[in-house]
Amino acid sequence: MKVQSTVRPDNIKILGNKVLIASNIVEIEKVEENDDIQIIFEYDEVVFTKDEYIRMISIKNSETEEVIDQILLNDLMGV
Repeated sequence: MKVQSTVRPDNIKILGNKVLIASNIVEIEKVEENDDIQIIFEYDEVVFTKDEYIRMISIKNSETEEVIDQILLNDLMGV
């Protein structure tokens, strides 16, 4: 979901049982009617439950470990 805010968002924010992930953060200058410039941030936001986020991170970590193991094995074998 596309979001706008006057405050730069954290990339990861934990609120209660939810985890908010902000990505593609862009700073935009808006000129108001009185010629004042307002800085806003536009970004994509995805919301997960803590359980969903932990599961997702666990899967990514497992995949990363497999890649590292394969690299180390190839290095040991001189591949």
